[in-house]
Amino acid sequence: ARMLRRARTGEQFPFVFWAQGGRRLSFGSRRYAPGKGSTKTRDYRETDFVWQYGSVDAQTGKLLATESGIQFESACFVRGNRLLYLHTQQLSDRDSPGIWEVETNARTGAFRSRPTQHMALGQNEAHGLTAAIDGSSATAVLKRGNSDVYVGDLKIPGPELVNVRSLTSDSNRDFPHTWTKDGQSVIFESDRGGHFHIYQQQLDSRIPETLVEAQGEQVFPQLTGDGQWVLFSRFTDMDSLRKQKLYRVGWDGRNPVQVPLDKPLDEFRCAPASNWFSEAPCVLRETIENKQFVFYAL
Repeated sequence: ARMLRRARTGEQFPFVFWAQGGRRLSFGSRRYAPGKGSTKTRDYRETDFVWQYGSVDAQTGKLLATESGIQFESACFVRGNRLLYLHTQQLSDRDSPGIWEVETNARTGAFRSRPTQHMALGQNEAHGLTAAIDGSSATAVLKRGNSDVYVGDLKIPGPELVNVRSLTSDSNRDFPHTWTKDGQSVIFESDRGGHFHIYQQQLDSRIPETLVEAQGEQVFPQLTGDGQWVLFSRFTDMDSLRKQKLYRVGWDGRNPVQVPLDKPLDEFRCAPASNWFSEAPCVLRETIENKQFVFYAL
């Protein structure tokens, strides 16, 4: 075994693959490089990484070509020295998830054209792009589906969930988070309007009611213990999730008000009211340098 390329500090090689003929080894690399003003929260985001495609000589390890800004989950070469790569993260307004194609130099693997999208994924997921040995065809695993809200009855003793049924059934992404205080409606977020907004839907209804529809994205609704307010997170776009703000709104859904915090918003949960607590507290979690959690009562 011999080393062909040494990783730089903070660099990873998520995918490595052979060029046809086995004379070159190509790779995708990413290096953690958060932008100015970034703060560490619960997870690293893909936009905090610098992505690169590269090609090295399989015998000497000499770097033959690189191309910055190319992110892929998997890739392969097909006939005509064409590189197909499965791009899974939307890093800017100029790209979108899908299978992309670019012509390359047969000797070095350098790009000879601008990448063009061969197939869009939309809301689907894809994995494992590979090519036939002769490069005549390529395959990938395509996962199609959507998320809906289901409800059921809790049977005691057991416990057992029975009478499970679909509350929402559409092509949108719906994620349930909490119930109304009377237990007759589910509160959830959905992208049915193009952006994530907050809805409530009664158990005997097939039509959701809009609770919050403001600019940007509204997610993670939580009912306060007294049942008077719905807390939710709001941010302008998916890349600014780390800059999310905490808001509250009443049941009329009008005039959401920001809840002032003296620390970054990470995650929050509200406990339902009970016989022990008529007004159960809400808890805010803060992550410090990806090493420890600190919890605060709201």
